[in-house]
Amino acid sequence: MKKNEAAKKGPVKGSKIMATLISGAENACKEYVEMSGRSSPGYAPESFIQAGAARSLKKISQTLVVLEESVVDTYKASSPPKRGRVKKEVSKGRYDIVAYWKNGKPRAAIEVKSPVNALVKQKFDKDFTRLVETMNGHEDASFQFGVFLFLTVKKGLNTDFSKAKIDIDALVKKLGEEAVSLSKSRAKRKMNVFIYEGKTFPLEMDDLSGAWRVSAIVFKR
Repeated sequence: MKKNEAAKKGPVKGSKIMATLISGAENACKEYVEMSGRSSPGYAPESFIQAGAARSLKKISQTLVVLEESVVDTYKASSPPKRGRVKKEVSKGRYDIVAYWKNGKPRAAIEVKSPVNALVKQKFDKDFTRLVETMNGHEDASFQFGVFLFLTVKKGLNTDFSKAKIDIDALVKKLGEEAVSLSKSRAKRKMNVFIYEGKTFPLEMDDLSGAWRVSAIVFKR
């Protein structure tokens, strides 16, 4: 395995669901700034961004959306009947969002994290592991995507938009490398890791400046 192997930019195929998720989260960030009077979307509760992303998915035809869905129940529903216990790594907790096909089969498991402003394992390691193990399921499982959707805010006294954008770019790249490394060590079959990025927005405060962006790290079977 290459050291620090980078995640790829997301392909056009599958981009609609990612673009819709990111757009929904961006709109939630803007709405929170407007309604709260706060200058940064980093103050928005994670659940607010989660709900915005989930609402946006309903715009996609033939898609059903559920929040806080049981991991074990969803995992079982995605796979053909088989003997044995569900893997421990996916048997606890809840996915933040699950997008279902119209037939009721899970299509995408989505974890939302906000904000992710530094490469801190506690912010992503558990979600990355759960998503990789989800994609490790039965080869005929209905899951297509495991998505880590996150907001990044970079601001400071000595930061302007251009520098903040560069810092966000670097962080997203490093997160992609972490995702690739984890998938290489845990995946039972070929798994691609892609990065989808939203628009970078300027952040203007009384005494600080910077930028923010919503991005997605996607594990694809």
